[in-house]
Amino acid sequence: MANTVKIEVTSAFLVEGEIARPGSQVSLPRAEALALVARGKAALTEGGEATAQAEEDPEAEGEEVPEDGAAPVGTPRGRGRRSQG
Repeated sequence: MANTVKIEVTSAFLVEGEIARPGSQVSLPRAEALALVARGKAALTEGGEATAQAEEDPEAEGEEVPEDGAAPVGTPRGRGRRSQG
């Protein structure tokens, strides 16, 4: 397993104080690269690791995932206003 992963930027972000622009490719530590992929800021390159490794598996971290595809159990709800009355 590689310590760095090459990703393609899909939405601008900073890398070592420099702007990484969409379409460019950068190599980052595995954890940082996979976090950017999970947030939709980057995609793994053709020569990089398999995309299945980039996707986080919520069940692997002990979260319950309902069969119907709803949000995992314990996910915070939206921050709507409470009724005043």
